[in-house]
Amino acid sequence: MLYAKIIAYMGTLKILLLILLTPLVSCSQNNRDYFGNITDVTIPASAIVTREEHNKMGPGYAKVLEVNLDADATNRLLISIEKSHYYKNIEPILTRSGPKPLIQYGQYKGLWYRQKNGYVFFGTTLNDRDVITATFDPTKKKATFGIFAD
Repeated sequence: MLYAKIIAYMGTLKILLLILLTPLVSCSQNNRDYFGNITDVTIPASAIVTREEHNKMGPGYAKVLEVNLDADATNRLLISIEKSHYYKNIEPILTRSGPKPLIQYGQYKGLWYRQKNGYVFFGTTLNDRDVITATFDPTKKKATFGIFAD
């Protein structure tokens, strides 16, 4: 009788853990898709999420996703950036409001460009309300994506 109760308790515990952990996995995938869609890249599924934040500040918010990549995922992200509608192999004009020129694609305008330590994305929503940023350092195999709104 005691044995049956222990097994029933363990089954309940497994279900509870599954329910609690599912949103974490789902949230990571949703953020990969979210930032991938905004910056027009594919964030590899093998990328390991090292930081995920969503902060609400009054009417504004900030959302950040940071990932570490293995060699294959680094290569796939690099290819994805260079295929992005926002990528131009140019030296942008850096201004106080961000690099110029920005390329309009879908609901955003932005630009992926190279810097000495990797790639940078800067973009905004069409109404300039939200600012989107991303950095990708192939040497460190690390990428960070962020969106910030007032």
